[in-house]
Amino acid sequence: MAQTTRSSNLFATEDWTKVYESFKEIDFQSYDFQTIRKAMVDYLQEFYPEDFNDYIESSEYIALIDMIAYLAQSLSFRADLNARENFLETAERRDSILRLAKMLNYFPKRSQIARGVLKVDSVQSTENIFDSNGNNLANTEIFWGDETNPDFLEQFTTIMNAATVKTQRFGAPALKSTVGGIKVEEYNLSTVPNTISVYDYNNSVGGTEFEFEIVNGTHSGADFLYEIPPKPTSTINTIYKNDARGFNSINTGYFFYFKQGSLQTVDFSIDEALPNRVVEVDVNSIDNNDVWLYKLDSDGNEETLWTKVPAISGNNVIFNSLSKNIKTLYNVQSRAADNISLVFGDGVFADIPQGNFRVYFRTGNGFSYKISPQDMDDVIITLPYVSHSSQIETLTLNMSLKQTVANASARENLNDIKARAQQQYYTQDRMITGEDYQIFAFTSFNNIVKSKAVNRTSSGVSRYLDVRDTTGKYSSTNIFAEDGILYRESLLPTFSFTFTTDSDINNVISTQFEKYIQGKSMYHYFLDNQTRLDVTGLTNVWEQSTIGTGVCTGYFKNASGNPVQVAGYTSSNMQYIREGSLLKFSAPSGYVFDVNNNLIVGEAGQLNTKTYLWASVSNLIDDGTNQGAGNLESGSGPVTLTEVIPDAAKLDVVIIPWNTSLTSDVRQALINDIGQYKTIGLRYDQDTQAWAIISSTNLNQTTTFDTGHAGNTTGNNLDASWYFLLTNDGETYTVKYRQLDYVFESILETRFYFDKDLKIFDPRTGKTIRDKIVMLKVNSLPDSNTNFAQDYIMNIDDTVIESDGHVLTERIKVTFPDTDGDNAIDDPDVFDVVVAPNTNSASKVAFYKTYLDNNGYTKLEPIAATSVESYYATLTAATAVKDIYSSGQIFYTSSTDKFYILSIDSTNTKVLTETTDYLTKVGRSNLLFQYTHNAPNNRRIDPSPSNIIDLYLLTRQYDLDYRNYITDITGSITKPIKPGTNELRDAYGSLETYKSVSDAIIFNSVNYRPLFGSKAEEELQATFKIVKNKNTLVSDNEVKAKVVEEINNYFSLANWDFGDTFYFSELSAYLHNALTPDVLSVIVVPKSNTSGFGSLYQITSSRDEIFISAATVNDIEVIDVITAAQLQASGAVVNSTSDINTVESVSTGSSSTVEETTTNITIGGNTTRITDSGGYSY
Repeated sequence: MAQTTRSSNLFATEDWTKVYESFKEIDFQSYDFQTIRKAMVDYLQEFYPEDFNDYIESSEYIALIDMIAYLAQSLSFRADLNARENFLETAERRDSILRLAKMLNYFPKRSQIARGVLKVDSVQSTENIFDSNGNNLANTEIFWGDETNPDFLEQFTTIMNAATVKTQRFGAPALKSTVGGIKVEEYNLSTVPNTISVYDYNNSVGGTEFEFEIVNGTHSGADFLYEIPPKPTSTINTIYKNDARGFNSINTGYFFYFKQGSLQTVDFSIDEALPNRVVEVDVNSIDNNDVWLYKLDSDGNEETLWTKVPAISGNNVIFNSLSKNIKTLYNVQSRAADNISLVFGDGVFADIPQGNFRVYFRTGNGFSYKISPQDMDDVIITLPYVSHSSQIETLTLNMSLKQTVANASARENLNDIKARAQQQYYTQDRMITGEDYQIFAFTSFNNIVKSKAVNRTSSGVSRYLDVRDTTGKYSSTNIFAEDGILYRESLLPTFSFTFTTDSDINNVISTQFEKYIQGKSMYHYFLDNQTRLDVTGLTNVWEQSTIGTGVCTGYFKNASGNPVQVAGYTSSNMQYIREGSLLKFSAPSGYVFDVNNNLIVGEAGQLNTKTYLWASVSNLIDDGTNQGAGNLESGSGPVTLTEVIPDAAKLDVVIIPWNTSLTSDVRQALINDIGQYKTIGLRYDQDTQAWAIISSTNLNQTTTFDTGHAGNTTGNNLDASWYFLLTNDGETYTVKYRQLDYVFESILETRFYFDKDLKIFDPRTGKTIRDKIVMLKVNSLPDSNTNFAQDYIMNIDDTVIESDGHVLTERIKVTFPDTDGDNAIDDPDVFDVVVAPNTNSASKVAFYKTYLDNNGYTKLEPIAATSVESYYATLTAATAVKDIYSSGQIFYTSSTDKFYILSIDSTNTKVLTETTDYLTKVGRSNLLFQYTHNAPNNRRIDPSPSNIIDLYLLTRQYDLDYRNYITDITGSITKPIKPGTNELRDAYGSLETYKSVSDAIIFNSVNYRPLFGSKAEEELQATFKIVKNKNTLVSDNEVKAKVVEEINNYFSLANWDFGDTFYFSELSAYLHNALTPDVLSVIVVPKSNTSGFGSLYQITSSRDEIFISAATVNDIEVIDVITAAQLQASGAVVNSTSDINTVESVSTGSSSTVEETTTNITIGGNTTRITDSGGYSY
């Protein structure tokens, strides 16, 4: 060893240091042709000036140099390329990326086919089958849910029973389970023996013909539907579901599992037992999941199903389950074009394969797409089966898709592989830690673009106790409290719009006007302010004819006992009784109504009684008297009411029906008037129960609603009955509209949860269950010490969202009760009874204090009525008694609606100083109430697992559909329905196999929260006001389009995650940078007149929400200068310009300057600093 080293040191002519020493003058930074050529020429000129001096282009030496430079560039490029392909971040070839991902134990997903269930709409058999009435059902098509056939269920079931195996009948299935709160039963149809249970059909999706197959599906051992490994057999499963919502429910009936694609097989033989063998299947577009491997017996029949295990790094299949003692293992690895390789073991951890094998796999189209119900509404499958008499018969199934299928996805692209490979390596193919749950779902499926996990309940909960979620999201809530506040709030919000064509106007009418007309807030205003028609003087009473479930029929009669005409057949106020009218009935003197609406002897205030009833007219035949005869020939009355009203109940009040749509004539008149920039109003006509336009000459623009001159056409501007007021400045329309909200609040004791997209169905009553607030009868009547005679109910209607986007949990919007779910309110007088706002109105207020939170937003805090002295109606009266109160006492003077604080001045004198830190709401506090919230069955939690993981998923298809909806300005695209819990479980239920045994996963879809545009919540709608650089040549429309484009880029999904906070300062900086030099300033102004400038500068989202911009060009306004009017602010606006920095920008052949200006905008003493960059001066 020493001799070798010594010889090398002493006698070696060259070593690597000496070799590179001789090239120390070479430029090794030259890689491209030109620099290599120049480096060689420079080298020759410097070191061989006498030997080489012919450098003209035609010289043969220059030609040789060019050839050497060309070769060097090629070698450099290949070396560079090879080096880049060795790193995941820089690799570009798919094969390289797949190999690098494999090193990280990540195997990119191939394309995944669409899969779902088809509901059987009708069934027909060639077999002679007889129902209980002796009817032969052979070749008779029986329709599921056929209302014209009272025996459809028996006949349908009889045919299906005939096709099942002999050991099974309806009610005695092969498998029974509950999935997502829905009862599921599986029945085996007796197919022809030794046939593969796959039945193909073609169907067009979006104009393209695809191949589909009915396959053998099951829920066995899982909460999701999957395919039984295919092989020749004698059965195929049909799945019966029953969600207890009736036969026509989309989740009740018989179903078959279908998949897109074509099932194929490849046979191969392995003669020699070699470890780590790899068998390649060179077929394109093999599905990511559908691969099954069988070993064949000597007759070529499937004998043993080998077990597919997760792919792992390296070459050996080492995955094993000692508890199952399974060693017939293999894994599947993806190759280019979605070919696959079957990788086997080494004989230690997994058996070495030998003999004949058959691999089943399904190939798909490789696309991402969705299948809508209208795409697959008439699928006919002919299924041969063996009857119970061992004859071959034919079952014809007519099936259709009931729910959108959007689980198909293309193979992972290279960017997805790069992003996911390193993340999944962290999880080590399991979900244990919180980070695992955040990452694993995203990295496991191609069509999940965002995921987030929230641990709702931690370990340690006893399995013998019901797991309860105090937020109310997963478990029902029934809470009693005594700090309730009920108040109402009249609103006059605004929105603005511009238009170019009549189509733009029509779109605004559909998306804005009709949206508010159909909302509860405007209906509340109508009920509280529209004239109620008094009919007590007519002394008409109700004559009951028949009683149904929660309804009755009858007619009205006068004091003489004669039937009374209604609707257009009379000129009295009875003419306003139409379908949809609300009617108030009172009990005769000496009587009251009991809890069942029966008349009993009693006095007002008697416990569990009421003095009035409300009902709505659900059906009216002609004049309501059967031409004076009263009852119809059937014995029922010509008038149907939504409540059971007893005989002799007196009719007191009529409220006209509320029409929630505009007639085509009114719509066209609106389009014409708006197109001519007229100032107009939109009112609700009492006589026609339709919407009508108030012309500018008749319109009274006062904010006080008045029906005294409704419909006046004298041209004296008297009509103030408008619900919408439309004014304009010659370019932009501003629309004021009237609303009234009822709000219930709990100061400390209760927090409310409400999901307005959730409908809970009670199968026992057939009605929808509503969350509600019950104001208990232990409360006293207003202005009295007497308790309520009954409980009063308000249904929960919506959440309360503050200007910063925060959802309040202590405050909730409520509406009038509808206990039977018939869409007719039970009592529009609840607020008047509980609060009595028109009696001693000065005392019927709830007090609130305003304060600024840590983010600078104005918040409201309720304060006790005992903290405010409200006895003295004027400042003079309060001043007279101020000395008997302590410093700091708050006074409220009801005559002026102002607050004063008592303090001691420098002369030690008590003084009252006005303060604006307090305000009032018309309402009542300190109510004792019951809060009832209901959670659906499919959100209930199995109490045995101790960890409840709330997994929020954003699927690629829902993201695409929602973005198409949010960017649509034509109104032709409806809001997509987010995937439900059951749909997500079916698609991604395989995640359950990777979780800890102590965890329970609840699948939820993401909630997109749109900002700014008309599709955002009212509190979050805004207008972007742009100050354009006058020196640029771009038009206003081009600027608007660019602003919308950049806002959308800012809100790109890659930039946002769950629970992020939006800061306008960040968006403003981005827009200034992206739109220089065309735009000088950008401000965002809330459209709601209840929100001030700056209220949208910071918006928070919930942990299950992601922001998305709904802004369109209609929400962009180009202005000349920032003014108080533009900011919707009060006070003077002072624009002071300072800090003008000029920066020179030099480009080839020209130069320009950029001015950066800082503008201080002062509004009422508050200064906002806006930096404008841009404004090239040429």
